[in-house]
This record gives sequence, C-alpha cells and structure tokens, in this order.
Amino acid sequence: MLLVYGKYHFGRTKVGVRNDYCNACEEECLAEQWRSFDCGHIYWIPLIPLGTHHRWYCAECRQDPRARYKTSFKSLKILGLVAVAILLLAFFLISPEGGDAAMILGMRIVLTLAFLGLLYWTFKGSSGGNLLNQDKRLALAPLSANVCVYCGGELANDAYLHCPACDVRIHT
Repeated sequence: MLLVYGKYHFGRTKVGVRNDYCNACEEECLAEQWRSFDCGHIYWIPLIPLGTHHRWYCAECRQDPRARYKTSFKSLKILGLVAVAILLLAFFLISPEGGDAAMILGMRIVLTLAFLGLLYWTFKGSSGGNLLNQDKRLALAPLSANVCVYCGGELANDAYLHCPACDVRIHT
C-alpha cells in the first residue's frame, strides 16, 4: 500500500533579512528568514501540527545558505582503502614465478602507492570548507542600518533594527 505523507507550510511570511554567504551558490547573497506554521499531512490531509518554524533562504537560489551541500565521502574513501588493502595483501601472498614476476612486482608497487595515497586522502586534516565559509561570512559588509533593502524606507531601531513598512527585521 502506498503511503503519501509530507509537510505543509501555512502562512509563510518574510520576517528577517541579512547579508550572508550561500554554501549552495558559493557567493555572497541576501538571506531571507521566513516564518511558517507547519503541519504534517497524510494523503494530503493536514493532521499533525508541528508548530511555528523559522527558516533562512538564499534570495538567489532559494536554498538554506548555511546547509552543507558538498559531501566528504568519508565512508566511500574508507571502503576504497579496505579494498586496496585486500588487493595489496593478495598480491603479497602470491609468489612471483616465471613470466608473471614482473607484473606481480609492478602491481605490488602500484597498489602500495595507491594504498598510501588513499590513506593520506582519507585521514588528512581537512582545512574544511565550513571554516573557509565562516571566514567569508565574517568578511561580509553588514546591511545598511538606515535604509530598508526592499522598500528603501527608513529603518526603526526600537528593540531591534526593523523596517516598519515591510515589517522585516534587519540582522547585522
């Protein structure tokens, strides 16, 4: 039996904006914060209220600017390391005899180099894209504290910086 389920976002409204670095686009962007009331649905009937949620989206690509989009393939690297280690062990257990001696010795050298390269690539300390992106976020210029980026109106600073006309909070 096919079970159709998912999530609805009711009452989506833009509540905030900030200057950010988007991991999906890999460039500086205007990030918008949206508020919605979420409900889980089964067969398109909203049944389970999940509450109010705030989400950030890049204004260019409509993705979460802080989410991780590149993978490290750590498990795949370890699987390759194990496979090369098993092949290397097999070629070291074979005794080189006759005409195959040069091929076996060559495979031992190639597989040893492949194993060492995979070992370095798998366990090296990554300088990390997230750290570099964090540095890029710190280097961004904050949004203007005088003018709204949407309507061009004057901003108010009561408890926090916001635009009274757009009803959008400005995050600096």
